[in-house]
Amino acid sequence: MLDSGAASVSGLFRDVAPRAVDGDFDPVFSLALMRKDNALAVELASASGVPTPVTAAALALHTRGVDAGLGDRDSIAVLSVLEHDSGVPARRQV
Repeated sequence: MLDSGAASVSGLFRDVAPRAVDGDFDPVFSLALMRKDNALAVELASASGVPTPVTAAALALHTRGVDAGLGDRDSIAVLSVLEHDSGVPARRQV
């Protein structure tokens, strides 16, 4: 199963998911850069008349993370915002 090539078992997810649940937000791709790129994508889509509701929602989440001081952390640091909102920890329990 781990070698199926499915997105859910890709190298990206093999790296990101464990780091997220371990709270390892050392930057690989910073939240600030993710927010910038996402904002550019939303702006381009809007100028082209293309709706991007999911991308816009992600941008809102990224913006909240940056506003919370997480911009220099890895983009997965938005997990902290989601944990705060839900009151449910998403970290691995040891």
